[in-house]
Parts: sequence; structure tokens; C-alpha cells
Amino acid sequence: MEYKDFIEYANNLDVLIVDNDLRFATQTEELLKMFFRDVVCIVNGQDALRTYKNFYLDSDRYFDIVITELSLAEINGEELVQELKLLNRDQNIVVVSKEIESQKLITLIKYGIDYVLTKPIDSNELQECLYKVSKGIYQRSHNITKIEDHNKDQTNLAFLHDDDEMIEY
Repeated sequence: MEYKDFIEYANNLDVLIVDNDLRFATQTEELLKMFFRDVVCIVNGQDALRTYKNFYLDSDRYFDIVITELSLAEINGEELVQELKLLNRDQNIVVVSKEIESQKLITLIKYGIDYVLTKPIDSNELQECLYKVSKGIYQRSHNITKIEDHNKDQTNLAFLHDDDEMIEY
């Protein structure tokens, strides 16, 4: 992972962190502020849902990435994921938890979460995960459908859609 690429992919993205562990949430918030445009930290599911909706009403866009714990007060993480996906089916979601039951994991996968990370989370693991999610968002927003690295000749190809034409670089 190249940090300059991470910053390029992430610097226009907004992140919502939802975790009842205030220490984890604030440490994560401080780390992510180095890369992302806006990082908001919430400690329970109900406030997270309210913040998510208000962010949309105020800015006419959703948070680009939501990082949520499963064990939350008022609305648990699984319910929050379900609610977020009802509001925005394309919402990128990273779930963090100390442990996760296989049936719950299957349900979360069906909702369309992007990643599951187990606590304690290594900051490098979190950065790598968010790098991949940010890169995917960046590529979708720039209509990049395929990138191939050719190690033999060090040529990078990017295919961009321009209306009905495909342009190769």
C-alpha cells in the first residue's frame, strides 16, 4: 500500500465510526483524520443512525464508509447495518468485533458488508482494509472498471468508460 495513493483515494471521503469503546473509537478517529476528509465518531447505534440521516440531509450525500462494532447500545451493529443498507444499498461498511458467530457473519455478508475485522485491530490491518475500500470507491467514482499491472513491461492499463466508448490508457 502506497500512502500517497491512500491519501489520493481517501481525501474526499467521509467516514462514520460507531463503537461503544470510546478509546478505540477516538484512537481510530485520530488515525483516520490523516487520510479522510471528515471522520465522525459515535458510541451507540441509535445516535449513529440519526447522525447518518442528518449527514445526508445536510450534505446531500452519505458517508462513504461506515465502520461499526456489532455490540452497540440501543440498536446493535447488525440492525444498524441492515438500516444503513435500506437507506443506501451501496453503503461501504466495515464491521469490527471481538468475535462473531458464523450465522451472524453469513447474515452480514448477505447485507453486503465489505470487510470484517476482529479486535484487537492492528492499525496496519485497518489501514490496508480502508485503503482497499477507498480505492474501490475512487475507481467507481472515476469510472475505472479494470486496472491491470503487467510486471513484465511495467505498463499500467486503465480502462475508462466515456459514454458508449471504451478508452484504453
